Amino acid sequence: MYWLVAILCLSLFVPVTPAAASPYPHFDCFEQASQRYNIDVNLLLAIGRVESEFSMDATNHNTNGTTDYGVMMINSHWETTLREMGIDWNEVTTSECLNIHIGAWVLASNFARVGVNWYAVGAYNAGFGKSERTRKNRLRYASKVYRALVGIQEESNSEPSKLVASN
Repeated sequence: MYWLVAILCLSLFVPVTPAAASPYPHFDCFEQASQRYNIDVNLLLAIGRVESEFSMDATNHNTNGTTDYGVMMINSHWETTLREMGIDWNEVTTSECLNIHIGAWVLASNFARVGVNWYAVGAYNAGFGKSERTRKNRLRYASKVYRALVGIQEESNSEPSKLVASN
């Protein structure tokens, strides 16, 4: 019994190495959104990388008059819907975590609409339109996200996401 107490006491003085910090900005927010919407965190990170390189300052003015904002480049056409849900649009454009959560919500909505597949990922950026141009934009975007996803998985030595494994 004496030895057990001695070992426990000595273990209090063993330095604890903190967990390695994530190389990805806002990782805690990505992780929370991943859990809330049941989406692979690496897929959300891949979208954040493709959309803005994880920058909350990123904006893009589209030819259709809308604007994309933040880490997940949330399009201003969502403003009315989000306001109706009680979400402050100003926060969407200034809060990293809220922006990431809204991006995950959009992707989860796409998955609910057409299934967990690359078509839904492509629609995150290009929408569900039927034109040949939209189809090509969806495919181009999904391909960019796929490449980013593979890179993130290699960087983190993680298992392929279910989305990659199933396609």
